[in-house]
Amino acid sequence: MKKAILILLLSLSFFVLTIQMVNAQDFYNLAIKSKSSLNGLEVSDYKKVRIKIEREGPSVEQIGPTEERIKEKIELRLRQAGLEPLTATGPFDYLLINIQVVTNAFNIRIQFNRFVLFEAKGSPYHTIAPTWLTDGTGIHVGRSEFIIETLDKYFDTFLKQYLKANGK
Repeated sequence: MKKAILILLLSLSFFVLTIQMVNAQDFYNLAIKSKSSLNGLEVSDYKKVRIKIEREGPSVEQIGPTEERIKEKIELRLRQAGLEPLTATGPFDYLLINIQVVTNAFNIRIQFNRFVLFEAKGSPYHTIAPTWLTDGTGIHVGRSEFIIETLDKYFDTFLKQYLKANGK
């Protein structure tokens, strides 16, 4: 009986080690087959862009801009470029538009987040992480439309890089 249990344990250990080695080999093969990213914006269906809008800061409600105004501007720019804006849901690639307003200052961050696979300590891991980012700060002098105008300029950078990465 002890011999049977020992054989079973040894077989199970070998099976677990084999699975770990196969997983490591699959990860290695994926890395070998992969290409270096131009700028982290390459996607399978570039025509569809999922967006998520965040507004933060103690002054964002008084000064704005509203989430609706930000969404309107971003969706318009995407459509002008022949792209379809979608609402970000689930663990997919998405474009984050983050606007923070504090007293007379603001910060705009445009960040492309995506599913990322990496290896550490011999094991594969995955997460959602930013692969592209641009941001900047300014003084709005009480005009939320100035923040939208600045967002528009930063969005130009995103669109140029996005289209370039996807061969357009």
